Amino acid sequence: MKKIISSLQNKIFKDILSLQDNRKRKNSEEFGVEGLREIRLALQNNFTPSLVCICEAYLTEEENEFIKEQAFQKNLLLDFSEACFNKLIVRKKSSGLYFVFNKRKNNKFISSKNSFYLILDGIEKPANLGAILRTSEACGVTQVFLTNSKADLYNPNTIRNSLGAAFSVPTLEIDAEVLHKKLLEEDVEIYASFIEKKSRPYTSQNYTKKTALVLGSEAQGISSFWQKNSHSKIIIPMEGSVDSLNVSVATAILLFEVKRQRAS
Repeated sequence: MKKIISSLQNKIFKDILSLQDNRKRKNSEEFGVEGLREIRLALQNNFTPSLVCICEAYLTEEENEFIKEQAFQKNLLLDFSEACFNKLIVRKKSSGLYFVFNKRKNNKFISSKNSFYLILDGIEKPANLGAILRTSEACGVTQVFLTNSKADLYNPNTIRNSLGAAFSVPTLEIDAEVLHKKLLEEDVEIYASFIEKKSRPYTSQNYTKKTALVLGSEAQGISSFWQKNSHSKIIIPMEGSVDSLNVSVATAILLFEVKRQRAS
């Protein structure tokens, strides 16, 4: 790595930097990941790197050893100046590694004997999506479905807040009607988190059979489709004047209740 990419006008640099743009990344077959922990998890979950970007000034001893151990092909390795590298990363000077990975096409519905699904309908904020994926990993969710989603699975904030769970939790963007039909075929009980008079406390339900939980966007809640096409509506009872929780917090409460019931 004798040649250092130091110009902000360098084409390779500009192509990698374009992955920070939400629209361009969504239309690309690649995405970027910074930080050794997240990079390791992507590799462990069989994501293939197309470029390995390094800033020697920021490389830690552990990262140096990691690069030596992996023995990446020389044509994958790129060395960047500090000025260029700082444009690629969010956590300044915390890591000297930035990988570009190929996206993995995932269009498979996963079925198991006692499936546990999470449906996120219209989720908007990448940080919330990341936190939810992290909790999904901890609770053993079979698969996460994104319907009407505005948040990107490969957004840097999603990846960072998931602590790498974005790579390990099976996640599928899918049309709500297609998903609903498949869930009915699989005899899955659908519980929608929705505030109305008929909604029952989440602890009163039985989640020990095939189960899907539906949670909606931070601003709008679940769509009318899932309001009409769920078997039961559930709520998290609360005191005081606040009538809702952050969607990642609400999801964690519900997922751990399912986990608790299935463990008992």
